[in-house]
Amino acid sequence: MTDQALLASTPLGRFLMGRAWTSWMSHRTHTELGGDLTALESMMGYPESLVNIIADVAELVDDNIYLELENRADLNNGQFVSSFTQASPLAYGNASDELEGSLKRWAVPLVPQGLSPVAGMVLRSAWETFRLAAYLYLWRCFGFHANHLEPFRADRSTLARAHVTAIISNCEAILRLGSIPRVSIGNALLWPLAVAGCECGPGSDHDGQTILDMLQSLERLYSMEHPKYVRQALQKLWAAKGTWLNYQQTSADSARPPASLNQIVTEMKLVIPLL
Repeated sequence: MTDQALLASTPLGRFLMGRAWTSWMSHRTHTELGGDLTALESMMGYPESLVNIIADVAELVDDNIYLELENRADLNNGQFVSSFTQASPLAYGNASDELEGSLKRWAVPLVPQGLSPVAGMVLRSAWETFRLAAYLYLWRCFGFHANHLEPFRADRSTLARAHVTAIISNCEAILRLGSIPRVSIGNALLWPLAVAGCECGPGSDHDGQTILDMLQSLERLYSMEHPKYVRQALQKLWAAKGTWLNYQQTSADSARPPASLNQIVTEMKLVIPLL
């Protein structure tokens, strides 16, 4: 059994791989944060109400991938499909609209009692940043399997760019406060940074250097090694974007080659926990 298969064999392992399925969680009546955090919230640093929505987004992404695989001739030939196009009609549907509505309706809950004003501000900002990243992940339809050389759908493009800018700005502010006692939410920002990082690089509004710097800060402040591998994977993704842009300028063939973060991480033979 490979390391990835072994990790995926347990519910918590799948959660750490980014497949935030919640079948292992007991259903509880939602309560506003105003006292102690639940066990999951203490571990994650995020309210269960938001984590549940993101879990549903991750499950929809998986469903999109499996449906697309079933409808591809590549599967019949035994070929591995590493990235997917948003042009597929399977990529949209009522479930996506419902989840987007859930993200719109979600409101930042009360922070736990006893936190300093600064810590409370950081916590609320981190939660909002996670929500913005969930929009991008949902709009890509196939998550990290999506072909990131493709633009967002026309009616999402402007808002997606604004979300990327907001995620970067929020994460910068949070990490600058990372050395303040009781302000340690920055170590849970890896997933939003990876999501936003996929939208950076050649051809985008951001060159990605700020995200690379923040990933390095995560590694230093919280003694985490996997931000280093996220940096390497994003740099490879951006290099693929640059190669395609250069090719586009010199060739009449404008077809976009596949380039997904999942493809790159697979080629690197890595499993990177993002949550």
